[in-house]
Amino acid sequence: MRQRVLSVLGVLLLALAVAAPATASQRPERFPSESGPADFPAGSTCSFAVRWQPLEDHSTIAVFPVQPNGDQVTRITGRYVNRVINLDTGAFEDYVANARLDIVSHADGTFDIHAKGPVLAAYGSADLTGPGMFYFVGNLHDELDENFTVLAHSFSGTAEDICETLSD
Repeated sequence: MRQRVLSVLGVLLLALAVAAPATASQRPERFPSESGPADFPAGSTCSFAVRWQPLEDHSTIAVFPVQPNGDQVTRITGRYVNRVINLDTGAFEDYVANARLDIVSHADGTFDIHAKGPVLAAYGSADLTGPGMFYFVGNLHDELDENFTVLAHSFSGTAEDICETLSD
């Protein structure tokens, strides 16, 4: 099974599943993020197995009303500290990922992801970028299909290749 997570995308999707859909006349529904660890098998993002282990999550998720065109924005803000661990060697780095993350769900099932600030991103072999794991600081925009495969990627700022960092 291919596994792709963009920052706290897994948490977001769970939040979308349990949140009552907001209507155009409502304010966004807000609730705290409840993130858990995420494991990436060897070869899915890095050549070795990786775990994202949340150390601190003071993030808030806001699900905005569905817009007339069918789009719905879910925004994640707040402080999120994640330990990324090479499960083969035990090597790890801690990352603060406190970007403003906007996930736009389109009526056709596709998504746009916009991040401003530091964010962790994991990509699989089917993604346009190919497999990899990165810590981006800047502005990120990914376009995903209905299967969460990245079809377009743009970024300005600095990027750290986490697979390279943890392979030493």
